[in-house]
Amino acid sequence: MKTAENSEAHAVRTIPFTAFSQEERETFQWVCKVERKNPDDFTVEGREHAPDPEGLRVHRDVVVRYMPTGKGRRYCPDYGESWLVKFVDDIEVHYFAPHEDTGPRGIVVWS
Repeated sequence: MKTAENSEAHAVRTIPFTAFSQEERETFQWVCKVERKNPDDFTVEGREHAPDPEGLRVHRDVVVRYMPTGKGRRYCPDYGESWLVKFVDDIEVHYFAPHEDTGPRGIVVWS
């Protein structure tokens, strides 16, 4: 995962969230609701990129930005997991929360 950065210069095509598969859209909305986030507070878009010189096909990155904080993340296919799996990891550790949020940031062990 990478922080959201302007990769428009290398994008072949931008894909609106409405063009994602129904399963992806429903899973994203479900995850947001489970984590008490409004899915409408996020912008999500895909960016298709030309293949690397060694690559044979175009690949898609997914950029997610949480509008209340402005924090964003670009999920790349290089890691072999679905962007949704990586989004769940980020939302569970409060990546998109404001800096002053004092909520838990992962596993909390009480001794």
